Amino acid sequence: MGVIVAAAFAFIWSTGFVVGRFIHGAAEPNTFLALRFAIAAALLFGACALVRPRMPDLRTVGAHLGIGGLVNGVYLCLVYVAIAEGLPAGIMALFGGWQPVLTVIVAAVAHRSLPRPSVVIGIVVSLLGLGLVLGPGASTGVVTAGLVVMALASITALTIGTMLQPAVRSAAMLPTLAWQMTGGAIVAVGGAVLLGESLPEPSARLIGALAWSVLGISVLGMALMLHLVRTTSPTTVAIVVLAAPPLAAIQTYLLFGDTLTPFQILGVVVALAGVGVARVAAQSSQNTSPTSMK
Repeated sequence: MGVIVAAAFAFIWSTGFVVGRFIHGAAEPNTFLALRFAIAAALLFGACALVRPRMPDLRTVGAHLGIGGLVNGVYLCLVYVAIAEGLPAGIMALFGGWQPVLTVIVAAVAHRSLPRPSVVIGIVVSLLGLGLVLGPGASTGVVTAGLVVMALASITALTIGTMLQPAVRSAAMLPTLAWQMTGGAIVAVGGAVLLGESLPEPSARLIGALAWSVLGISVLGMALMLHLVRTTSPTTVAIVVLAAPPLAAIQTYLLFGDTLTPFQILGVVVALAGVGVARVAAQSSQNTSPTSMK
């Protein structure tokens, strides 16, 4: 059952990058996300009214809003803006696959401890792979420094938000999702206002993208992520996210004809291998630490 949940989450998560490309010309990124999160929150609060789960107190609501602002709002707003500005969805997904490395780095900073040499080697290898992927785009001007900064900032927000999820693991699932979608909506509205975006015209492309994004990604996908975090750990979620880059690359090829050069495909393999080495080494370090042996 756990494998099925992880596989379903990986596929659903990968489609988020594809939607960012799919809505091009139908809606501006922050406006689309504001609509998506607002609709999802309304549906989830409606479900709460029917099911009547235990609702969180004000302090926990604040935590949910903050986490949702990071995981849904800051993360996806930056992702969708980067894709709208020309960053290929497959490459953006590769940045998403770098989340396990950032999880290791953030944990090391939080605990004021240096990672093991094998972890550092994995990080260096992943960076080399990332360089192979970004190289051709950088030389042609497709991948700019600004886009790379946005991509890294988005993954940092996702990483911190995911690591904070266990702090509210005792809250019921429905209100958790509802309040975190609300947090994402607040950030997305702010982004839309800041960038001067306008409301989109209704279209089949917009409606289809919203339907899948709300029901598939925001509701089912986030529920699966919370389930994985609550029953396993943020580390497990980070490892599962490694499947997103190749899945997104396949989808963008089938839907839009996007391709990667053999050089970039090699870079994807090297980057994900480095991430895997870093994550496994970090997990091994945790398992052999004194606190884990008590």
